[in-house]
Amino acid sequence: TLAATRDQVVGIYHDKTKLERIQLEQMMREETYLTAAEALGKGFINNVTHASPTVQNCPLTDYVNVRDTERLASMLGKRHIVRDVASLLKSIGV
Repeated sequence: TLAATRDQVVGIYHDKTKLERIQLEQMMREETYLTAAEALGKGFINNVTHASPTVQNCPLTDYVNVRDTERLASMLGKRHIVRDVASLLKSIGV
């Protein structure tokens, strides 16, 4: 089931980006993180809007690869990581 799901995702990414399937499989295996500019350049997205001031449920300690953790942290910048949706809703007056 997981192999079939992976193959479907690779197919979707390939259709969208036109990147080689082997490259996409490697990116997935390595859990590659992309900045918005990188994702735009590779064709994963169509445009870039603005950065969200918060990121929900993103504990960086869950990521095994230190290089990727550091990269993800730098991509998030000064955004506030929200682990509790209730606190996020309260902060915006809901």
